[in-house]
Amino acid sequence: MQNTPMTLWQLITALEQQMPLAASKIKTVMGVELVEVERTDAYTLLTGKGPTLAEGLSVTNASLLLHPSMKFDDTSGFGMELTGACISRDEVSRRYSDSDLELTQHPRGRSLEETAVWSIHRPWGVLSFAFKQDRPDCLFDVSFRKALR
Repeated sequence: MQNTPMTLWQLITALEQQMPLAASKIKTVMGVELVEVERTDAYTLLTGKGPTLAEGLSVTNASLLLHPSMKFDDTSGFGMELTGACISRDEVSRRYSDSDLELTQHPRGRSLEETAVWSIHRPWGVLSFAFKQDRPDCLFDVSFRKALR
């Protein structure tokens, strides 16, 4: 990891270059040691506290969901919950063409914890940006998953 904190956009780019992800790749990019918190016949979940980023953001929770074999497969994903400075939906749209971003999940009005999720297809899979109802214009979570076939 660099001595100067990465921007969120640098972190996303660095993680995209590592797809498919593994705990060792996340440690190399983010300097985060993910620990196993749950294992079933269907998946293995690893989590950790992420780094502080350049924009006044912090990754408060990094979660990697893998196949029990520890491979990043079609059911796997990696998510980073963010706190601190507000990254707006407009800022995400400036980084990724608005015409390429697709609303893939929307709140149903049952809780302020529900999220609106905007996703973009990338060569390696799907990159998603989630915005919670209680702060609808502040990025809450960024996630990576393989494209469903």
